[in-house]
Amino acid sequence: MPHGRTVLIINKLKGNLMRNLVVLSLSSAALFIPLVSSAMTIHGDIHPERYTFFLTQEGSNQLKQANDRIAKNPQAYTLDVNHTGIQPFDAVRWDGKPVKAVTCVLVDGVMMGQKATWSQCKDESGAEYFGNKGWLVRDYVAKACEVGKSDCPVYLVLQTDPPTMRSDMANFVPAPKNFNASANLTDEIKNDGCQMANNSFEYAKSSIRCSAINTVRFIRKQNTEAKYEAELTTTSGENLTMTVGYTYGNASSKEPGWRTISVKEGGIITDIRKQGQWLPNGYK
Repeated sequence: MPHGRTVLIINKLKGNLMRNLVVLSLSSAALFIPLVSSAMTIHGDIHPERYTFFLTQEGSNQLKQANDRIAKNPQAYTLDVNHTGIQPFDAVRWDGKPVKAVTCVLVDGVMMGQKATWSQCKDESGAEYFGNKGWLVRDYVAKACEVGKSDCPVYLVLQTDPPTMRSDMANFVPAPKNFNASANLTDEIKNDGCQMANNSFEYAKSSIRCSAINTVRFIRKQNTEAKYEAELTTTSGENLTMTVGYTYGNASSKEPGWRTISVKEGGIITDIRKQGQWLPNGYK
């Protein structure tokens, strides 16, 4: 249990909740209780009540939509599709399935210089949620049960729970590295990668030419940017890595509007997409 005035943590409040530096002013009586076998840590004065909420079909689907958006883009806006009172937080569900139920606690602390009460929850897959207005909105709860009752599943377990306490908490499985990869863009680089690399070489007035694209790797996608790398072999047998960055007009765009290509011994070039075709953006 921490003593002293403050504990600083970074809360990764995904989507609408923003990434904030949270200063929790804790008295010597405040609680600092990490979850068992989970990365989620609860800082603050935890209320003794803990409930499992079973969602209505509408609430289940709203959380699914929020998860789907944030799993693909951590900065996605979700308040237009999710009104349940909690938002995906840190360990974001990516399996595309509706959320059946969540176990939640209320926590008191100081956020952004003001006293606040928020909720932290886990669902049946181990995914995490954060709410800044207390419990879930009742309209989206079909039924609820109090943790400790024999017939009440518990998806959020605390280290302070007695060994006889029921536990249904799942270990969260993160999305695979290539989860956000676009099959279309991967195929595009496989099929057109040599021409992309050759355009880069020509721009740098290099005599090097690509003979084959060997592998394409998805690196990451964040907000409006996606990055891929391709391993290529030149006509002289040299192995090089080409980086292709795609830029989308906004976070909800289905197709990128620009791509930037760079490869060792070549130049950095940008193509622009017009009417479904990639065109050189001023370098030819």
